[in-house]
Amino acid sequence: MYLSAVDIPPRQLPEHIKQLLCLLSSYFICRGYDIIRQKQASLIDSLSFVTIHYATPLLM
Repeated sequence: MYLSAVDIPPRQLPEHIKQLLCLLSSYFICRGYDIIRQKQASLIDSLSFVTIHYATPLLM
């Protein structure tokens, strides 16, 4: 007897595993967003310092 892939039922993940994966993916997305926001704030602070420090004497 020949079995094709269609004959084999797909394996289902248990519900608690699905919830855990959803929770973990949400955590990593939120954590990544926080890191990007911190880096962006740091970059803006650095650019502001450079602009104020170096551009101010040129304007006077």
